[in-house]
Amino acid sequence: EGYNTYSLDPSFSGKTTTSSSSGAYTLSGIACAAGTLNVTKSGYQDWSSGYTPDNCPGTSTRDVALAAIPSITSVTPNSGPTSGGTLVTILGENLQFASAVTFGGAPAVSFSYSTSTGDLQATTPAHAAGAVSVKVTTPAGSDTESNGFTYGSSSSTGTLTGTVRNLLMGTAVSGASVSFSGKSTRR
Repeated sequence: EGYNTYSLDPSFSGKTTTSSSSGAYTLSGIACAAGTLNVTKSGYQDWSSGYTPDNCPGTSTRDVALAAIPSITSVTPNSGPTSGGTLVTILGENLQFASAVTFGGAPAVSFSYSTSTGDLQATTPAHAAGAVSVKVTTPAGSDTESNGFTYGSSSSTGTLTGTVRNLLMGTAVSGASVSFSGKSTRR
């Protein structure tokens, strides 16, 4: 899982080729001596290893598995309070093996990958107000979404006003207790 062997560019002892859509490659005319086999593909961790053809002259076989680097495409919601606790969904590719998620360098309170939806969910830690980068790290590498999340004030308050009236008469009712989210006042 998370490893692919297709559309890569292997090279050995100065010989280079591109793999087919099935991942197969053939390097012809290689020296029957030790060398370095290199495989590169954008979006994957580069692979390199010393190799000595084991059936030379003749055809030797060396399969290679590349690890896909994570890629973030969006962070939703992209803002929340400085107190943290916002559950965000990180969409992208190759996020299933996330070993760390950070917001402005601070580790997420928790994170998990959903195999059914293909997204990574993380809970933001507390952080000072401002835009921060969101970074996802996997064994194959990491990707950072610059200014991916913005911390705002954690204590947004406002004022609610109104008049308490007698339903039948329409007259003001004094002394009624009015509350909202546990804060109360007497009118």
